[in-house]
Amino acid sequence: MKTTGDSHDSLISALNKARIPLANHGYIQHITNAIGISGCLAVDASSRYVRADRRDGSGELRIYSGYTVGFTEEEAARIGVNADTVRQSSKNKTWFISHPEHGDLDERGKSARKVTREAAICSGCGQQQSMTGVCDNCDE
Repeated sequence: MKTTGDSHDSLISALNKARIPLANHGYIQHITNAIGISGCLAVDASSRYVRADRRDGSGELRIYSGYTVGFTEEEAARIGVNADTVRQSSKNKTWFISHPEHGDLDERGKSARKVTREAAICSGCGQQQSMTGVCDNCDE
């Protein structure tokens, strides 16, 4: 496995090196903050991804263009509550969460084509909510 840097990268630097769509950066920051990561590394393999090491040492997350894999079932249910797709990976016992811009995901989680998800409208103030489902205007 070839890495694109000699040491750990910042999350944003690693996402940029791995060519993860900018539209997904905020959502990826949300899910990695919820898990707690100690470092990231952009990896250049057959498909580009970012390896995010967990702060507690319990494993890694692999951040691909349209989804992140490496969650426990409980983490996926808690963190992926507003995601289009949350399911167990067919390759191992970890779970994956789709990103807002992910395309159609096949049974392995790979993107088939690009689709952009639109955030909901807040029932409290009528403004568009963030992709996490929380309104920045009135906290509903």
